[in-house]
Amino acid sequence: MDWIELPIGTGTATTTTTATTTTTTTTVPTATTTTTSAAATTTTSTTTTTTTAPTTTAPTTTAPGAAVHVELETCGLGSNVGVRNGTVFGNSSVGDGTWLVCTLNNARNAGTYSLAIRYQSYYTNTRPITVNGVNTPPNPGLVYPNTGASFATITTPITLRAGANTIVIDSSYFTLDWIEIS
Repeated sequence: MDWIELPIGTGTATTTTTATTTTTTTTVPTATTTTTSAAATTTTSTTTTTTTAPTTTAPTTTAPGAAVHVELETCGLGSNVGVRNGTVFGNSSVGDGTWLVCTLNNARNAGTYSLAIRYQSYYTNTRPITVNGVNTPPNPGLVYPNTGASFATITTPITLRAGANTIVIDSSYFTLDWIEIS
């Protein structure tokens, strides 16, 4: 299995506001002046003043990161997956060694993301996809419409956890090119 850096944010923009209190202290040294004369003694002194003024930092926005593009021939390939012209093809029935395993490392935040898959198929296929062992979408899987000789892109929402995530895609009897997560 290959490890692929996943530089994505939360999938949506987030705003954070932080309140901060700043304390400004002005210190004037205490000085005592004593004047003595035969008739009276006068004492003058200076004190320390502390001023506290609250300030608030401006809101910051963290935009979602750029989409992560993965060429599927760089992922772990099952025993019945062939590679041709930079694409992968499942040479057998569902679950019979026709899987691709992509392990994505370093998702910054858990959340829902969009998984785009570029594929080509002469038939309408329904194939399972799992993300961290969970069927996505639920059984029987994602429906890939017939594209004839052309490639098309299909998207589905996926849930990632912070850190490492494993995506398994079945490729039986159709061609896959790449995935993008955004």
